[in-house]
Amino acid sequence: MPTREFDPIFEELSGWVHGGRMDDADLDFEMYESFNEQYKPSDWCRVAAADDALSSFGMDGTGGQVALWHRGEGDTPVVMLGSEGEIGVFARDLAGFLHQLAHGADPRAMLFDGLEDDGEAIDGMVEWVLGHFPGWSPTRPSAEYRAAQALKREFERFVQGLLEGPSATTSGGKKAKSAAKKKAARKATKSAAKKKATKKTAAKKAAKKAAKKSAKSAAKKKAAKKSTKSAAKKKAAKKSTKSAAKKAAKKSTAKKSTGKKSGAKKAAKKSTKSAAKKAAKKSAAKKSTSKKSGAKKAAKKKSTKSAAKKAAKKPAAKKAAKKSTSKKRGAKKSAKKAAKKAAKKSTSKKAPA
Repeated sequence: MPTREFDPIFEELSGWVHGGRMDDADLDFEMYESFNEQYKPSDWCRVAAADDALSSFGMDGTGGQVALWHRGEGDTPVVMLGSEGEIGVFARDLAGFLHQLAHGADPRAMLFDGLEDDGEAIDGMVEWVLGHFPGWSPTRPSAEYRAAQALKREFERFVQGLLEGPSATTSGGKKAKSAAKKKAARKATKSAAKKKATKKTAAKKAAKKAAKKSAKSAAKKKAAKKSTKSAAKKKAAKKSTKSAAKKAAKKSTAKKSTGKKSGAKKAAKKSTKSAAKKAAKKSAAKKSTSKKSGAKKAAKKKSTKSAAKKAAKKPAAKKAAKKSTSKKRGAKKSAKKAAKKAAKKSTSKKAPA
């Protein structure tokens, strides 16, 4: 029997299923920790070869197994072996099945009722699936289920072949055949009742889901209302703050304006005083200039008069000076004449001796 490694994606799926992140989906499903860990395909059909062709990775509450069918290289549809002998094909590959789970599809419900509703996406799970299968184009969960039904007849023949094959001739195979017959009989008698019960269960689940949805919707509405109220309060508070800020700004502006006016008044007063001082200074300067101008005029007038008097006196002085000069000249001439006469007289006195 080939040993297949339990891919990490199944461990992550276990975290989703058992970690409370899929509680809203209300699944009747639990994960294994390795392939064929608890109930395995050979337990279901009593044929050892079944464990080579099928790898169970989870089960429902009754012991029905969800498994990978190793149909061919890289071809592994997801199938189910029901606890009462039922068989089903859910998806053409693991990606399709995980995408169905990500929308809340329940394996046991799919086994009996198929999948007509696409359900609601579980927060973050669709993104998780797409992250593991880059380049994979998802199909709607119900469309994937319908496409997988093309493989159901082939899977039924495969299971029948296991039950009737060479390994079925062993005591285990005989038991398997017997068990299969008993299961078929039980299935025939219980199928209708089971379908009815399943429908009831599905209806209950649908009602529960609807109630949860309604509760969620009510909670969302309540939260939205609360949020709206909170937003309104914040808006009102903001408005109040703005209003207070405006008033404060207005008050501040008024204060500044009053301060400015007061400053302007003081400045005007100061300016008026300064202007008055300047005017007084100017007036005093004007008066001083006027006085100086008057003094200058008076001095000029006086000077002009004095000059006129001097000018008037000058010809007389000239005449007097001329006269004085003339007199001096006459006196000099007279003195010369007298001196000459005296010299002559003296000479004439000295001559007889």
